[in-house]
Amino acid sequence: MAEVPLYFPAYASRWLGSQKIGCMTPAEEGAYFRLLCLAWVSPDCDLPDNDDDLAILSRLGEGWLKGASRRVRGCFVKSPTKPGRLINTVLVAERQKYEAFMKNSRKGGIASGKSRGYGVKGGSTDLQPPLQPKGNRPSSMDKEMDTLKIPSSVLQKEPTRGLRRRVLPEDFQPSEKHAAIAKGLSLNLAVEYVKFKDHHQSKGSVMLDWDAALRKWLRNAVEFRRPR
Repeated sequence: MAEVPLYFPAYASRWLGSQKIGCMTPAEEGAYFRLLCLAWVSPDCDLPDNDDDLAILSRLGEGWLKGASRRVRGCFVKSPTKPGRLINTVLVAERQKYEAFMKNSRKGGIASGKSRGYGVKGGSTDLQPPLQPKGNRPSSMDKEMDTLKIPSSVLQKEPTRGLRRRVLPEDFQPSEKHAAIAKGLSLNLAVEYVKFKDHHQSKGSVMLDWDAALRKWLRNAVEFRRPR
């Protein structure tokens, strides 16, 4: 696998809505997140399939063998390529997205319709989960753990036709296209996004296409900062 990114998306709504996580004790939930972090920084995004090692890595010690092993290990599966290793399929899918993003970036940019962007959105880590076709969206993180690779259909942007105007969604985040625009205009995307969000939330703005609204904001920011 490629170089390890500094962070991974943590989908808050799916985490809080997961039945598996809901059945964990606070200590087990913390141990699970720690194991996700350890897997993320592993070159192959995996963990040892060994209870003694996991008891130490999770910091649960003897508690690992008193129920945590079953509940926390239930969020991991055996690696299909490396015997004796465990993976979290959602985490592996995010790593694959990141590597695809970096590969395309080195080629000179992300092609439209491919990889919804990693850096700024990851980042999701409030982040908005990948889009899926209507009627086929998982209701919780549990369903997303059933697959190792994200289908190409997930990476397609949903059409805006037929959508109604709405306030800025709480999970709205900049995309790779916004990042490219900001970079080309020498703007700090993080700063401009905060200004954009505060401005529209304070006014109660409603938009048909918030992606387009942020693109327009970035382009206007260059005009506004010019000396008059």
